[in-house]
Amino acid sequence: MFSKPFCFFLLIIVIISVNSIPVFASDINADLANEAIARSRRKLLDAYKLVLDAERAGVNVTVLALRLTGAGSNLTNAYLFFNAENYEESIKLADECFSIGDNVQTQAELLKFAAPNREITFICNLFGWIFSLIIIVLVSSWSWSFFKKRYLRKISEMKLEARDNGSQRISHLV
Repeated sequence: MFSKPFCFFLLIIVIISVNSIPVFASDINADLANEAIARSRRKLLDAYKLVLDAERAGVNVTVLALRLTGAGSNLTNAYLFFNAENYEESIKLADECFSIGDNVQTQAELLKFAAPNREITFICNLFGWIFSLIIIVLVSSWSWSFFKKRYLRKISEMKLEARDNGSQRISHLV
């Protein structure tokens, strides 16, 4: 019915097509994994920059830095799985890294805008210290003046008494 060369040609086409399907799928998965890793890397770098800006604004970013460290670990593992040609796991870890980076980026922006302005805080503290110093000087001066007048009044109320041996004694008028 079919000639021998035709059957041989059909067999070769079937073998090539069956063997090439995983290669094409593998190439597609490799491209997807590479894109996911690159996207996660960019997101992680953006998140690090925002966390650094938030820290410069005076925000405590310890928790965010720890979360970014975990995301960086996921990205490193995604690279390792990509090199081992385990593209599904690589994509999964890269997507986790992207999700953590996006979350940290959002929190860093919120914290940065909620942080007080350092210059305003410095100026308020400076005027607070100056005002406190003026109050302390005025209260100290008033207290010293009050006790000095009281002491001088007591001294002026005292009188000298003569003794038998020629010495003088101070007595209080009471």
